[in-house]
Amino acid sequence: MERKKTILTPRPYLSWSALNTWEYSKEDYRKKYIMGEWDPPTPYMEFGKKVAEMLEKRELPTDAKLRHVFNFIPDYPIREHKFNADCKIGKENIRLYCIFDGYDKVNHKIYEVKTGKLWNPRKVRQHGQISFYSYAYWLKYKKIPEFDLVWIGTQEDEEGNVEATGDIEVFPATRKMPELLAMHTRIERCWISIKKMYSDEFKSIT
Repeated sequence: MERKKTILTPRPYLSWSALNTWEYSKEDYRKKYIMGEWDPPTPYMEFGKKVAEMLEKRELPTDAKLRHVFNFIPDYPIREHKFNADCKIGKENIRLYCIFDGYDKVNHKIYEVKTGKLWNPRKVRQHGQISFYSYAYWLKYKKIPEFDLVWIGTQEDEEGNVEATGDIEVFPATRKMPELLAMHTRIERCWISIKKMYSDEFKSIT
């Protein structure tokens, strides 16, 4: 019986955050995903987590501006939906791992919620996470999903605490096939490099 080949990577799947970290800095990827050295979350990350939990649990917040966000943000049939798809790289099937902030399965629509000081159409067009999720969806269903990015505006108060401004904007973000093909190239390049990095690291300690 042929033995199943072990994939030498820190994780048996690839997420957008891992791909984005690798593209931004190979050393940051090594520190986080191989050595397990994660930076503490920033105030903006903590605020984003707070918003995500509010929307997932559908709990009305006490803060007036967040309450406004809660009341006017688009509703999604499914929230925090974990999604996987197989991507073929050479002879390997690589699992792409996604978490959709909002998902309408019937209408093949994905929603991504972002906080931060400013999002605009140009930034949305360039955001790789949308292409990554759309490509994973196409791999599984052979259909490009409709996609919206929902921006919740934030600001810092006098003490440096992050809070909502009350602004909400929905940006159409549906991708086209050339963008999905370009994402495949990025995924392939990243996966091959990660395998080599992990193999080299493994050899250095054995």
